[in-house]
Amino acid sequence: MVHNRLYFLLLAFLPLILIIFYFIARNNLKRQGRVINMRLYYEALNGLSNHLPGKVSKYHKLFFNEPSFSGNFLGHVFTVTFWKSELVAPFPSKLILTCYSVSASKLKIFIYKKDPGTVLFAKEIYTGDKDIDRFFIYSNRPDEARGYFSDMSRRTAIKQIVNNGWEPPMITGNKITVESFEPKPELDPEFIQETLKMMITLQS
Repeated sequence: MVHNRLYFLLLAFLPLILIIFYFIARNNLKRQGRVINMRLYYEALNGLSNHLPGKVSKYHKLFFNEPSFSGNFLGHVFTVTFWKSELVAPFPSKLILTCYSVSASKLKIFIYKKDPGTVLFAKEIYTGDKDIDRFFIYSNRPDEARGYFSDMSRRTAIKQIVNNGWEPPMITGNKITVESFEPKPELDPEFIQETLKMMITLQS
């Protein structure tokens, strides 16, 4: 009985304990001069609202201190997130842009930059386009993926996305995601809109 009470007390106070550890860790980072002012990242996202309908996520701000914006572009829901690898990470390590569609497609396509040290146990897909085939391409539906890449507008969109500084897009069912590393606390709304247009072109 006593053990049960202790267990329930621990569960009740666990959130408070985690919050305390979180602030202790952040204070340690501040003393080491490793905490970046997240306000700049939130301001960058707030600037998007002047060009695109949407708002900064209060949930991500409250629980993760992770600046995230949800909006709508040409009828498509999208999110822009300054992602942190850890809750107490001193600054975001990625900018993640995700565009959603109402597609019921189950097609998944994963595109990676080729790394000589990487071993992937899956059949690689080739498109016949040398600028696309310089990446590793895998899919849960290889035959369907080959048909997907037969559309030149999609291949052009992928190449333009990568040329603009993003990692190759990931296509998973009803969403497409692109990422860039070590983002600065600034966003160009026109650049985001241009990327979203290309991502909409990629939807199956």
